[in-house]
Amino acid sequence: MRARLVSVCTLLLLAIPCLAGAAPATARVDVSPTRVDLDPRHRSALVDLRNNGDSVLRFEVSAHGWSLDEAGETTLTDSREIALFPSIVELAPGASRAIRIGIAQLPRAGESSYRILVRQLPPLQSEREAGAGIRVLTNFSIPVFASAGGGRAQPTLDAIALEGSQLTFTLRNTGDRSLRAVQVVARGVGPAGESLFENEAPGWYVLAHGARRFEVEVPRAACSRLRKILLEAQIAGAPPVHLERPLSCGR
Repeated sequence: MRARLVSVCTLLLLAIPCLAGAAPATARVDVSPTRVDLDPRHRSALVDLRNNGDSVLRFEVSAHGWSLDEAGETTLTDSREIALFPSIVELAPGASRAIRIGIAQLPRAGESSYRILVRQLPPLQSEREAGAGIRVLTNFSIPVFASAGGGRAQPTLDAIALEGSQLTFTLRNTGDRSLRAVQVVARGVGPAGESLFENEAPGWYVLAHGARRFEVEVPRAACSRLRKILLEAQIAGAPPVHLERPLSCGR
């Protein structure tokens, strides 16, 4: 478990023109940890929220089943498997509050994945009247993984193809535990072994028995000399995964 400031996505609360020099007011929230793992020895965990701003913040907290498709798109479903308390959190400036997250029944095998959604609630009427300018609501989610213990991720790279200048390949996880790809790199090699290009694709989670399809652009200037592709996926907490494949444009 790691403690750090979560990068948050935001929703505009009040869509009005900004005055010159004015900046939207955003919540400043620390979240720790940013990932929760539940197993037979740890059926519950605490997630701390801390308000580092100068105004009262309120949040609604909910638990959802979480799946990912090969494009990395998230699907959330209603879930009663994860219990949490409290579901409504109010934080005064400088205050913190722990949210307890637990599970009654662990999966018998493999791993189940969830997301805890934390949504900032709009300020009360009195706070809106006292405030001025644009307010921005903060929303973020925390991944939760529940397992019976044991097991591991098994990453492989495959399904490499080049169509036009678009290189596609798949990072597959045949294991029964999730993995997180920190970074994925594609390198093009010429006829004399020279490096033609190096393109990076942002990594993301690949859940148990899941796959993530990546696309990177091959520079047109390198296409006529391309002879081989080298792929590398850097996996958090594990050795990198490599794939080397002869490949030419138009073939």
